Amino acid sequence: MAFVFDDEMCGLVGRVEEEKRKVAVPLVGVDVKAEVHGFIGQVEIAQCYRNTEDVEVEAVYHFPLDSANSVCAFQAEYEDGTVVKGEVKEKGQARKEYSAAIQEGKQAQLLEQQRPDIFTLSVGRIPPSSFVTVRITYITTLKAEGSAMLGGGRRRQRCGARDTLPGSSVRGHTLPSLRPSLPS
Repeated sequence: MAFVFDDEMCGLVGRVEEEKRKVAVPLVGVDVKAEVHGFIGQVEIAQCYRNTEDVEVEAVYHFPLDSANSVCAFQAEYEDGTVVKGEVKEKGQARKEYSAAIQEGKQAQLLEQQRPDIFTLSVGRIPPSSFVTVRITYITTLKAEGSAMLGGGRRRQRCGARDTLPGSSVRGHTLPSLRPSLPS
């Protein structure tokens, strides 16, 4: 599934380097877990994507996250069992290490904050016809409003040419591994 807005693909968009073309990397599962401790909320969003191409792709995804939230963990889990955990590094150094890993044929990810409320996730070397699950954990402050607890993401955020409401849900089937059962 690919979404196209103003001639631009949205979601996780892959690049096939040899052919210099963009491809959609379909979202096949979503899992959201939240814990509340007083007026602090911790949210883990896990999204499973499938590279449907017959070649490796490097994918890029832009997403909004309210500026009142703080990312505290990030990792990617590949179908072959490889787990790559994020580390906080200076932006220039992180970019160099990501580029070097990709050129060396390694699986790598780069999560960058573009603006206070916009992040870009680069997922390098997703193997052909395989899955990758990306997990992002963030902390938010909560406030009471009537009988409800509200997170920091209550205002509209602008991500490129389209608006996204923070906290909006994506429907997808979710299995414990986030990978769907595929026919053999």
